[in-house]
Amino acid sequence: MATGIVLLVRKGKPVARRGHTEALPSSGGAQEASLLSASVPGLLTANVLHATTVGQGNQTRSEASVADVDLIAGGNRVTADFLMARATAKCGPGGGVV
Repeated sequence: MATGIVLLVRKGKPVARRGHTEALPSSGGAQEASLLSASVPGLLTANVLHATTVGQGNQTRSEASVADVDLIAGGNRVTADFLMARATAKCGPGGGVV
């Protein structure tokens, strides 16, 4: 699963989740999700959310990106032109590797 934005508030529970894929089946596959813009009034605005996840055999790769982020956290404003995260997970004879 890949997620463009998860905003965690209210006792650690996700209040807003945008631009996310669903979990892949155990047989593998690929999923993509995009969203032009997302906002939580007074807290967050973001544009061009994109998330992908691909799994095959013993390996899965996911990435998520977002542009034009404007976040108010603890009374502070945080902005970014572009954010991207990538992750890879593999399973082998000795267990999982992230």
